[in-house]
Amino acid sequence: MKTLVYICIFAFLLPITGCKNNKPKPPERIPEAEIAAYKDAIIKIYPYIVLEDSAYHITLSKEDAMNNLHVPEKYYDRMVQDLEYTNYIVREEYNKKGIPIEMPEPLLDSAYLPEANNTLNNVK
Repeated sequence: MKTLVYICIFAFLLPITGCKNNKPKPPERIPEAEIAAYKDAIIKIYPYIVLEDSAYHITLSKEDAMNNLHVPEKYYDRMVQDLEYTNYIVREEYNKKGIPIEMPEPLLDSAYLPEANNTLNNVK
């Protein structure tokens, strides 16, 4: 009988805990001295960002990014956080409110990042 009570309590509490707000933390501002290094990390990771199931994802593991592309761990983690927050905003602020939004494939603007073409050619 006690087991049945515990199962009923668990079954009741599971949906309640599953409904809590899972809002990701907004990314903090990058220090001015690190912006150039962060841009370089973005350029290296860019080919591994995909749009799948209406959300952006990085398809490269942290270990591969660090060991093969020499992207510092903190920048990889920051990119993951940026994408999680972007996906959250699109899902919560647009999709759930019925506001249409097109999610294009991620593109590098070579005018904004003129060094993009050279770096991408060296990464592959």
